Formats: sequence, C-alpha cells, structure tokens
Amino acid sequence: TFSESPIAVWSTAGLVATLLVAFALSFSTEKGRKNRKNRKKGLRITQRSPSRVQALATTSTEDSTIEELRQRFSKGEEPPEGLLLQLAWSRNLDVDAAVDVWRKHLAVTRELGIQDVSDDLVRYAYRAGFCVRSGFDVDGRPMIWVRLAKSVPSVMTAAQVVKNTWMAQDATLASGPEANRRGICFVYDLKGVGLKNVTFDPMALRDVIRGALSHPCHISRVWLLDAPRIFLLSWHAFKHFVPAD
Repeated sequence: TFSESPIAVWSTAGLVATLLVAFALSFSTEKGRKNRKNRKKGLRITQRSPSRVQALATTSTEDSTIEELRQRFSKGEEPPEGLLLQLAWSRNLDVDAAVDVWRKHLAVTRELGIQDVSDDLVRYAYRAGFCVRSGFDVDGRPMIWVRLAKSVPSVMTAAQVVKNTWMAQDATLASGPEANRRGICFVYDLKGVGLKNVTFDPMALRDVIRGALSHPCHISRVWLLDAPRIFLLSWHAFKHFVPAD
C-alpha cells in the first residue's frame, strides 16, 4: 500500500490515470462475480462489514461540520443533503476545504457537461464488468476492485468517464458514516493490460484527471496488483514526486 495521506493518494491516482486512462474508466458500482482469490498479503476480503464498522450514527463533530456546511452555501449551490457527510470527510472535516472542493465540483460539472451524459450511457459502461464492489478490506474499508484489462477507453467520452467515477464513489460511501470515516480502498488489477486499455489523447486525460480530483470523496488506500513492466518502469521514474507522508 502507498502512503495514506490525501496528497499521496491523489498523486498516485493522477499517475495511474496518465499511464492508463482506464484508471478512471473503471469505477462501476455494479456488483459482480467473486474476484479471483488474491494472495497478496493484507488484502483479505470479507463479504460483510466487520462488527467494528457497524456504527450508523454521526458524531457531534460530524454533526457540527455538516451544520456549518449547510450555512456556507448560497441557494442553488447547496450539496444534496445525503452528500453532506461525504463532503465533510472528503477533506477530513475541514469546512473551508470542503466548501472549496464542492465549488470546484460544480465548476467541473458545468465545464465538462456531466449533466448531458445519459443514464443509458452510464449503464453501458457498467455492463463492461471491469469494476466491482468487493466487500471490505482487512481494516474495514469498503473496497472497489478494478480489472483494468477490461476497460476500453476508445468507447467512452471524458464526461462519461467522470460521471461513472463519481456515481461509483457515491454509491460505495452511501452505506453509512463509517464508510466515509474509513474511506474507500481501491484495488487496481493490472493483469493483462495492453495497448487497447491505454489512451494517448492529452485532452481526454486532462478532463478525466480534473474530474477525479474535483469530486468530494475519501480515498484512503490504493493497491496496484500485477503491474506490467512498463508501469513499473514509469513508477520508478516518477515515484519521487509522491509525498512520503
């Protein structure tokens, strides 16, 4: 696992998106077949949330953060009520930072035309089977397992990629307060990745990365499995840009 600081997680996510646009193509919320047995240490999968993550009530600190967020937005820019806790935890209960990311989210929504992506296009992407929700990791984080070899960037627009990503994150974190506190664990399975899973369109990559970085979402852990040689070479070249903590 990489460093679990927000900066490190997002830096790593940006690197993966640059090398493999499927990084952001792959966030479907469709619940799929059981993933192949993983032998990597620390990636034990549970089909049920462990007993220690059953808390459903918000804390007083969370409640006060949510109330302050309600007061910070003018009419027409307010987040949906059900997204307020997710927004709060996306910036570790920092109200100012949460307000900034929500306004950035609204700007990217307008600029990329996210609202024009139809439900049919979203369903089409979800049927590809390259991403499934996968229970919880050993520490109780909700997991999304991404099979990058099943993603084909040429059949999707950047706006569709971004909308699918946002919807998957929202669905995963909608299970309750504890999911937002612990954050999502993404497992990127790179086995079998080839040229069809890569794009060299800089504009598409730019838009996908902008969308990935503008949505309120707590991602606390990222795993990469079976990375091909080209990725490992790129990682060794650029890993010094990722903060150590």
